[in-house]
Amino acid sequence: AGAIVELRLEFDADFKIEIPEDLEVCLAQEDGLLEHFFSLVKSHQNYFISWLNTAKTEPTRTKRLIMIVDAMAKKYDFGLMIRSNREKSK
Repeated sequence: AGAIVELRLEFDADFKIEIPEDLEVCLAQEDGLLEHFFSLVKSHQNYFISWLNTAKTEPTRTKRLIMIVDAMAKKYDFGLMIRSNREKSK
């Protein structure tokens, strides 16, 4: 019927997020944006970075950089940024 499984979770203190240089430069140009980005939990930082890095063209990457900078200025999380931009495009 059902097997017993033992599961152990560990905190990964060495988990590091590598911020792309272009994102770091853009966020550093305005006071508080880079600090706000780094105040997000690492998994949320990773949402933004992964989304940026999956852009297939340079114009798409640029558009996403602008959206991320705007989201940090508005103190949006990733989900709120995506939802607010979907509403704008309707």
